[in-house]
Amino acid sequence: MRMVRDAVVRHSMVGTSVTLALTVGHRTFSKKLKVDADLGDTKEQIKKSKEYSELLSTKKSVASILNFMDVNDFESVEGFVREAIDGGRVEISFIMKKKK
Repeated sequence: MRMVRDAVVRHSMVGTSVTLALTVGHRTFSKKLKVDADLGDTKEQIKKSKEYSELLSTKKSVASILNFMDVNDFESVEGFVREAIDGGRVEISFIMKKKK
């Protein structure tokens, strides 16, 4: 999780754009996705992050999540994959920004 937070800090310093850290995780042989969205630390950002997390966790694929975010004016800036050896959890993280 530390890598995601560092990337958000670096990107946020570039300008005043809205930045979103999006982590999509699932266990091997499981079709259920768990999505964690992070827009920031203010009460409004935390509330919106929770709404995005709950809504996006109902999606069936990573592509449908990215398509949804595109329709909501976010674009991917950076992405990376992490695998946890214990428990077979795979996470894909995206740093996204609001389109201008």
